[in-house]
Amino acid sequence: FLSESAEFAKKVESCGLIFIGPSSSVLHRINQKHLLKEIVQSLSIPIIAGDFNVINSVD
Repeated sequence: FLSESAEFAKKVESCGLIFIGPSSSVLHRINQKHLLKEIVQSLSIPIIAGDFNVINSVD
């Protein structure tokens, strides 16, 4: 969905248009799950326990 794309929001903003939705920087953080979990934890919002490490390979 383009509405969830940080790249699309950034292009809209760079054209001087108003993107109706979160800013490109917010979308970028939300789309990176490990950053989102850090943000949620810093706000003391309960989350399901799990591994917070980024998986870099399929092994």
